[in-house]
Amino acid sequence: MKVPSLTYIITSYNYGEFLPENLESLCKQWSEENGFKILIVDDGSVDNSLEIISNFIKRYNFISLLTHPEHQNCGLVKSLSLAINYVSTPWVAFLESDDVSSSGAVTTLSEKLDSGAGLIFWDIEPIGRMMGDYNWFDSYVPRIRREMMKINADKHPVNLDRKILEENLIPTFSCVAVKTELLKSADFNSPVPEWIDWYLWVQICQKTKILFVDEKLVKWRLHADSFNRKKKLPEYLIKYRLFRGKIREVLFKAEIRDKYYKIAYLFLPSFVPLFVRFMKMAKYKGYRTVINQIRWRLKK
Repeated sequence: MKVPSLTYIITSYNYGEFLPENLESLCKQWSEENGFKILIVDDGSVDNSLEIISNFIKRYNFISLLTHPEHQNCGLVKSLSLAINYVSTPWVAFLESDDVSSSGAVTTLSEKLDSGAGLIFWDIEPIGRMMGDYNWFDSYVPRIRREMMKINADKHPVNLDRKILEENLIPTFSCVAVKTELLKSADFNSPVPEWIDWYLWVQICQKTKILFVDEKLVKWRLHADSFNRKKKLPEYLIKYRLFRGKIREVLFKAEIRDKYYKIAYLFLPSFVPLFVRFMKMAKYKGYRTVINQIRWRLKK
């Protein structure tokens, strides 16, 4: 058996409803040729999650379980930090506990690990979406895919160190794999916990090139309990300002190319990058559609 190059991290909190399908979708792809590890962090679940995970561990010896002291609920950021410390493989991929890995995804990903990129992400297929989610998804994910195809990110690794400052180009943890050393060297102290993914990708994109896989390798579940689905405008603007300020601090301390251009960009008033993002979305889907989508996303 080949030494595994990849560990899948799954963080879970009270998602026993989805865990069997989630874990089975990965486990059935394990093989002697494409072996991998699964590292689950249960974040203090009080449903039947632990029982489900224990049953899978009995069946598959490549699954491990981590919990916080006294089985506390510590949140996504601390759960990710805990998991990263236990990873021993060169690469880390993620699968959120309510999502499903598509058939053949592991093989496809394994073939890309030697591409020269330090971060790889792929297209996604939504499941369980509601109408509001549909409008949001349809004006975001296909647009990101088109941008990646336009710069040939599917053919060879590219730099996204500037583009990632404008918006999060990677829709979900479930569609990304990263070199472990890059994650372990990143700062996890995001000023906005629910944007921890964007916070990490900004840092990592300054250090490495990115490859896009133009295949739907994961089924991404959108539902009422999604972690980062609806926003309130005043709260969002405050978080956005704090986030950009912390990114300025991080980049100022880093040895990166075009440092002062990037810092100057992050000093622009928040409405400037938000307006640029609005125009990109409107160009892709039309003004009326985007305005309706924003109204839905911001409603209480």
